Amino acid sequence: DVLVMMEVYPAGETRISGADSKALCRAIRIRGQVEPVFAESDEALFEILPGLLADDDVLLVMGAGDIGTTVRELESRMGGQN
Repeated sequence: DVLVMMEVYPAGETRISGADSKALCRAIRIRGQVEPVFAESDEALFEILPGLLADDDVLLVMGAGDIGTTVRELESRMGGQN
């Protein structure tokens, strides 16, 4: 299994210092179950994923805001596989 994380954003509230994706990745890494990969941008995500995915893999995307736009661009770049 692979966990790729992008930045988390506050949902209308004040940003909490130290509560970001890199900190979350560190906490997950410490627990030792999976080695998270941090994608700093959509472009980084588009570069990272093809090297991680193989035939018959399942890709689960979760998010809010404009994540749908990111998913559509990912589908386009990966040949529309869904």
